[in-house]
Amino acid sequence: MSENTRFYAQKMEQQRVARRVDRPLRPQLEEILEVVRDCEARWALENRMNRRLGLA
Repeated sequence: MSENTRFYAQKMEQQRVARRVDRPLRPQLEEILEVVRDCEARWALENRMNRRLGLA
């Protein structure tokens, strides 16, 4: 077995940290996508309610 295997966990953690540093806008993107998902869910509920009430 290669001696490099003992450094695997450390290297993987370094890569995770580097990815977070390289992608500073990711949390903002996730927040925007969460708002979009929330809006879509509300629109779907509104459409179901309108259909039941005969408004659509």
